[in-house]
Amino acid sequence: MQQSKSMTIIWTALAGLLIVACTGTEIGNPQDDEESEVSVQVQGLDRGTSGALTLTNGIEFEEAWLVLEDVEFRSGQECEETIATDFDAINAVELISGTEYPGYDMTLLPASSYCRFAIQLDEVELDDLPSGAPEELAGLSILVRGKSPAGIPFEVRYDDSERLEFHGRFTLAPPAQSLFTVFALNEWLTPEQLQKADDGTSDTIVIDDDTNTDLLEDFLAALQTSGILVRDENDDGILQDSELDFPLARGDALLIGDD
Repeated sequence: MQQSKSMTIIWTALAGLLIVACTGTEIGNPQDDEESEVSVQVQGLDRGTSGALTLTNGIEFEEAWLVLEDVEFRSGQECEETIATDFDAINAVELISGTEYPGYDMTLLPASSYCRFAIQLDEVELDDLPSGAPEELAGLSILVRGKSPAGIPFEVRYDDSERLEFHGRFTLAPPAQSLFTVFALNEWLTPEQLQKADDGTSDTIVIDDDTNTDLLEDFLAALQTSGILVRDENDDGILQDSELDFPLARGDALLIGDD
């Protein structure tokens, strides 16, 4: 885990996206026949905290699993062209520890301008879980566990597919540069939401399709909008505060201006 001056960064192999490719709106147009090497990582962070797993709002995250099935880029004037990647295998990622099973390697993409990328989350049967992934992920696409500020355990379980889209104009050009896709964990839930969801009948606050369903919908919306794509300015593989200030794409946001 790397800690900067004003926040704790929780590494994962795929809670955001690390894209190895030269990117950014200030880069010139690449040649038509050039390609970029792209690799994927994910990160979670609590913006503004100096703690480890306890957020500034008092919520503690113990584990946050995402089950990814596909990663896709889009290009074109109207964002109509789908650019397939080799990231089409099941990958289970835990955002707190940075653990991933099995993890993505890299893929070659056309060196070009892009307008969107998407992460497809999907539930996976036990027999299809990657080796090393916990069996309790079977049938789930999202599993998050933690404690409320009052110390009451909570659990978010989602057993359906979810497409997380990030919009913004950016360029992939050779030879390579790192990008981070980052999720702000402190935007997922509030202490007030957890307090309201606690009816006192159970030792654990459950948030799923059967219990606290409205809060599950709010959580999924917050998961989407908490994500941003940023550039690793100095290619050191460490997310810095300053790199968060200039996102190339945002979760579920309107398209940012052209290159």
